[in-house]
Amino acid sequence: RAGGGGGRGGGGGGCASFNPCTVQVTVRDPPSTVTGAASSLTVSASGATFPAGESSWLEVLQLGGGLLQLLVHVPPPQGPGALSLSLAPAKAVPGVSAARMTVVAEVAVARPAAEVHSVYPSVASAAGGVAVTIVAAWLPVSARRGGGRRAEGVSVTFGGQVAASVSVSFSDEYSTQLVATVPPIAFSGSSKVEVSHPLLASPAQADFVLSSPGLFAECLRGCVTSLSGGTTAVFSATGFAPGDSLGLSVEGATASVSNEQVSNGRHEVTLTLPAYSTTDASPSYELYASVFAISDATRSASALVTYRSPPGVLSSSFDPTGTKLVCTFDQATDGGGSRHCSAYFTSEGDMAKVGASATCVWTSATVLTVVLSAGATLVPGDLLALSRDLISSQDGASGAGGRAVITVGAPTVLQPPSLVLG
Repeated sequence: RAGGGGGRGGGGGGCASFNPCTVQVTVRDPPSTVTGAASSLTVSASGATFPAGESSWLEVLQLGGGLLQLLVHVPPPQGPGALSLSLAPAKAVPGVSAARMTVVAEVAVARPAAEVHSVYPSVASAAGGVAVTIVAAWLPVSARRGGGRRAEGVSVTFGGQVAASVSVSFSDEYSTQLVATVPPIAFSGSSKVEVSHPLLASPAQADFVLSSPGLFAECLRGCVTSLSGGTTAVFSATGFAPGDSLGLSVEGATASVSNEQVSNGRHEVTLTLPAYSTTDASPSYELYASVFAISDATRSASALVTYRSPPGVLSSSFDPTGTKLVCTFDQATDGGGSRHCSAYFTSEGDMAKVGASATCVWTSATVLTVVLSAGATLVPGDLLALSRDLISSQDGASGAGGRAVITVGAPTVLQPPSLVLG
């Protein structure tokens, strides 16, 4: 009898298509001819196709007490399905058929969703001809084998237009670095780069910006703002006609322009950055703002701006002594020094939990330590409402974050050193 354990190299307790996988198998009551040597067993895999010339192999972890534990190393399955691993002793037991000595372990093979991890550069001229480096994960093995050669079966599109040239410059077990050349595209502005392959359920994509040939823009001042926007920023742009009036948008939200000056072919635009709405949780977002001619929005250039979220609490738990609550934030803050904790915990109930005289000390730009005082009743699992009215990003751009509810975690218990004699 055999049981298949979780696969490594896959996820979710199985294996993933296009990636090598290691499966832990436990066999009960192995035959007497099986020893601790891997050569005393044979393994075969069915239910999936594998790259030519590659086969499964095994190693014995433990044998004894009626149990055999081993690892089966499986080459990359070339598609999802149910993988069957057949194990049999290399030497038959006298009087027992080989079929009776064969055990089978079933392992699920999932189809991973391909992902684009990075694109550089992520903005290019719509005239085409720019070589773009794309790092994608979970592509089929056949698509990863390159070293400067064309990526087999891989299609890359920019703004819906297929790149004529796609090659592999580097690959490992999980990631593939592709180099694709942007084709001529008839429009400019925010777009997508997509990586697809016939064996993938859906293409992987990432944001990509196309700029009109000969048009350039950059942010000069006020380039970092909060998610709510409102910062006064100054952008410069060249390549537009002197008579063009320019506008700006970020992810479809239009900025309010207050002033525009033109000198020696250079436009300088003063405006108020719009808000940016997102459901993702990240300390900051680097986005491309589109600077465009109001008379013809297809003529545009892009410039980078940063939207910063208010600092969020990553963790809040007791220190090993149980006398302090350590709150760690997801980014450097403008906090410093120490205050009475009523500045951060404004309700009477919360102050009763941490103690009426509790002190809140910034031990670093990312860590606020609550030093509990006499009478504190705080225990792991309690909820506290942390006021972030006095907490902003280190550059102040994020603005205050309002109230955040945090859950108090238990301390890490430190174990004293011990000496084991054997």
